[in-house]
Amino acid sequence: MVRVKYRYIVVRVTTANGKNFRPSVGDLTESLKGICLKSYGDVGMASVQSLKIKYIDEISPIFIMRLRHGSHRFMTSSLPLLKQIERNLLKLDCLFTTSTIKRCYMFLVENSEKILLPQSGKSLPKGP
Repeated sequence: MVRVKYRYIVVRVTTANGKNFRPSVGDLTESLKGICLKSYGDVGMASVQSLKIKYIDEISPIFIMRLRHGSHRFMTSSLPLLKQIERNLLKLDCLFTTSTIKRCYMFLVENSEKILLPQSGKSLPKGP
């Protein structure tokens, strides 16, 4: 028996004016599926039916989505084309793609200073 393989994608949302924008899970999912439909037609739409938003960070503009292996390529190539959700201009950046959600969390912890702090203008305290 063959198991289903998934890919997890860490995505950063940046807005044009710098404010924090947190779309709802439903709006985000429908917008991502719509842009894949527009880019690849019925093949793209059928391939991203397994799209599931697994995590949306409440503080930082980052979310993690899960897709089946193979169809994640349709989504990662369509991400830069999504320009607007709920009349808010935004930009989506694919930061990391991996096969486990644990690796996504490890990536976020290891790179939190590079990813999150430049937007807030703060710095982490240095350890002893």
